[in-house]
Amino acid sequence: INAEYMGSCKSPAARELVTAYSDYVLNPDVIQRGAMICGARVPLLDRYLDHTQSILGTRIDQTCSEAVGLHPNAELSRGSRDAAILHDKTLHGLARDRGFVRRLVSSLQPSTFLGSFVESLRAQLPQSWSENGKIAAFRQLGESSPLTQFLRREIEEFEVILLSVSKQLQTLQATPDPLSEDSPDDIRSLALCILTSSVPQQWELWWPSPSTVAWIDGLVSRFTQLDHWLEERLTIVWFGGLLRPAELLTALQQEAAFTHSHDENWSLEKLVIQSQITDLTHEEVMRYPPDGLFLSGLYTDSFSWSSQEGLMQDCSDPGQEWMGTTYSDLPLVHVLAVQHKAAGASTFRCPVYRNPREDDLIGHIDVPCREPPKHWLLRGAAIFAS
Repeated sequence: INAEYMGSCKSPAARELVTAYSDYVLNPDVIQRGAMICGARVPLLDRYLDHTQSILGTRIDQTCSEAVGLHPNAELSRGSRDAAILHDKTLHGLARDRGFVRRLVSSLQPSTFLGSFVESLRAQLPQSWSENGKIAAFRQLGESSPLTQFLRREIEEFEVILLSVSKQLQTLQATPDPLSEDSPDDIRSLALCILTSSVPQQWELWWPSPSTVAWIDGLVSRFTQLDHWLEERLTIVWFGGLLRPAELLTALQQEAAFTHSHDENWSLEKLVIQSQITDLTHEEVMRYPPDGLFLSGLYTDSFSWSSQEGLMQDCSDPGQEWMGTTYSDLPLVHVLAVQHKAAGASTFRCPVYRNPREDDLIGHIDVPCREPPKHWLLRGAAIFAS
């Protein structure tokens, strides 16, 4: 069955999901009496009227996961994810900034505290590469290596973000009364976001975070990774810490094609990304320089990874230590550009998204599984990079 749904299934991932769901529902079992489909039993009736009355009398809840052919954990996964986001925001807003809350309760003027708090945020910002003496090395990045070109684009874009945030905080700190109605709208909005420990809308566009403090922490961590990469090539890359992670996989393919430019069998259109979930630690990886890269900071959703069996596992499987969870950390993933993927055990081409709150597909990782790949597709199995 090919997915054709009013022209809405434009992306390959959407078409694959609809096709799998159609194969699950539109099959001969649907017309077999007594068969179970989507959590409901096909009526054992011949007459149309009796059939209709039976459906009306036994109609299942259309909002449940089983009604759309998904695993019961799908609803739990979505609800747990939303609750986790709210929980993190509450913790960062109240626990990490509880000193701010105590000062407000003690009737301290918000504008008085705002100045010192903004100053502490500015103190955490690292110096940009144009200010810390590394601008010469930044300008010497050549155009010979695709990975170097990728790093250059990342640094240039991150430099804009860093300078923009620094300038906004500096302007906010220099404004006498940023909360007054006479202040510019953007300054007043930024002040209110910081006072309520929420992330400004413009910052949220770069990457999401539960609070202002956590967002600044993320900025520092992202800068540190790029700064280390500027000095020497990284072996382990925090995938979610990149501004354009999907382009890293493309750069790996281009790097392999560039390295074997003398061999026409290594042309770019013949290369694919091969991924392998490893059981290596960070220390073990650093002992030798591998081909390709290792991706860190990934976690699974709607499935768990069994290191003992090297296979995907259902979160509802009894006897597992992670039973009842909907997501878990994923070990280091080795990605490498190859001419063709090695044939092996059944694998699920698991989609990788930037974060749970965005439908931003950035790639796929091959995950070994015992069940057919459609089994995991209908369960909404996915990997998130942050």
